[in-house]
Amino acid sequence: MKIVEKSLAEIIPYDNNPRRNEDAVDAVAKSISEFGFDQPLVLDKDNVIIVGHTRYKAAEKLGLKTVPCYVVDLPPEKARAYRLADNKVAEKSGWDYEKLQAELGEIENIDMTDFGFEEIENDVIGSLMEDGFRSDKKDPTEFAVTFSFPIDAQDDMDEYIKEHGKSDLVYLMINYVREHKDD
Repeated sequence: MKIVEKSLAEIIPYDNNPRRNEDAVDAVAKSISEFGFDQPLVLDKDNVIIVGHTRYKAAEKLGLKTVPCYVVDLPPEKARAYRLADNKVAEKSGWDYEKLQAELGEIENIDMTDFGFEEIENDVIGSLMEDGFRSDKKDPTEFAVTFSFPIDAQDDMDEYIKEHGKSDLVYLMINYVREHKDD
């Protein structure tokens, strides 16, 4: 597969893209500025975006004239499926929080909050915690937790999870607990 440079004017965002990515554009633009535009957009033969809407918006924000692209010839159904799968499968990934903390601890000269690694609000997660979480499995690698939230937080929680995914919320909670376990 050959990477080609395409002008932003040639590229057409997919009209029915269901991914809400506006909140990610600034972070992606900072990532492109810091690390370069090393992940090409994937376009169909008519230059409609299959993968890379957020990178496209970030390129616009940065005033880039051209971006690297792969052009693929997929049947419409496969293009739709690829467009959705590319976003959805990332939600299935999680973090090894110990390794993540170690990696972040080694980064001294790059502000990782620019890319979504935020400091957490101590009182937000602390107010959600309950006592006594244990797994019933013999050799567990994870455990399930159920929280009860005030009803007035429902819209905020739904929006946060839709925009950031469940794994980001879990990351915030684990970091809070680890930072405050001796309090």
